[in-house]
Amino acid sequence: MLEYGGEPLSKLLSHRAHEFRSFLLIAIQLAEILAQLHSTCKVIHKNLQTANQIYY
Repeated sequence: MLEYGGEPLSKLLSHRAHEFRSFLLIAIQLAEILAQLHSTCKVIHKNLQTANQIYY
């Protein structure tokens, strides 16, 4: 498996208390990435969990 760096989103969220604004920014970025994956590659992610998402 390739390593791309970053850390799981679950780890990031467990170590910091997040403001609603930062939560929304992460959620919007994730939604945009998933939309691009779906429209470009026809990929549907069936297991969206914070442990499965890498944050840089």
